Amino acid sequence: MGESSGILGAVETAEQADRAEQEASFAHLVKLRKAVLVEVTFARAATGQAAVTARAATYRLNRFELDMDVMRAAKAG
Repeated sequence: MGESSGILGAVETAEQADRAEQEASFAHLVKLRKAVLVEVTFARAATGQAAVTARAATYRLNRFELDMDVMRAAKAG
């Protein structure tokens, strides 16, 4: 009887170790997911900032071209 309880104890210990390993793997995956979400958030913010910068540059360019057209018209007029 002592031998079977030793085997059951070993099986239970192995199951506990397997469960602990699975929980650790899951915790690691959760950390990786959070890290990826942070990177995606920063990438989206950078992309948004780049879009705002591009719009501002386009506005300035259009404004400059309009000013040039007004100066040309004033010279010609």
